[in-house]
Amino acid sequence: MSEQDIKFEKTIDAEIDSEVALDWDIEFDKDVEADVKVDSDVDLDGNSTMVTVDAEAYGDNSLVEVDTAVLTTDKLSHASVAVISAVSEEAKPLLIDFEGIAPEGGTAEIQDGYKGLNWDNFWAQDDSQFAASGYNNVINSPDSAGYDAFANGASFSSPDPDEDFDLVSGYFAAAWNNDLVVTIQGFDDGVLVGTKVVTLDPTKTFIEFGDEFESIDEVRIDGAGGTNAGLDGAGEHVAMDDLLLRVPVDFA
Repeated sequence: MSEQDIKFEKTIDAEIDSEVALDWDIEFDKDVEADVKVDSDVDLDGNSTMVTVDAEAYGDNSLVEVDTAVLTTDKLSHASVAVISAVSEEAKPLLIDFEGIAPEGGTAEIQDGYKGLNWDNFWAQDDSQFAASGYNNVINSPDSAGYDAFANGASFSSPDPDEDFDLVSGYFAAAWNNDLVVTIQGFDDGVLVGTKVVTLDPTKTFIEFGDEFESIDEVRIDGAGGTNAGLDGAGEHVAMDDLLLRVPVDFA
């Protein structure tokens, strides 16, 4: 799911009186969204000019009409275009909403295969189980939240270590404590590649993850510390909902 380098260059020479619109097509060998950089060697003052435009490609071997770049000069102008970054579209979003697992008013362990992933010490519970808690407050979609059982931390992973995913975002809350320190880690092939530490209360917090959580195959989540918030329970449990992943298009 990581950014791929796709290179393209084209040269356009034009002698103009006032301004000229340069447009062209770019061909890619796969679906991409691309940033395109346009350079011209002169402007009216003889200085280098740079314009950045966006291009999008759809379908294999697509021809893409790039947004028009306008250069103003009274001199012979040399312009070149190059793709400076491109992100593969060979991925799809996967939303982990924890729905349909726990019975009404109850809890249930999440089994391997849910959303195509393997699960360790992850449970789900219905919103009527602990109404006055972070379990209920964190729910972003209809009725359920996920959590680490017995406050012992939890993880989910790709069943195939070669099939990576990106962790994009999610909603998190401490179940019972104020100032719970939650550590979220991303692993790739057993190597720790990303860590995010946040301090949570029993209120819903939206968290986004950066580049270090791209192209990983395992996520571990654990909470520690904090002080009891005076609700109807106790423990260093972490509640969560609507975890958004990017996965390969053929992900199970």
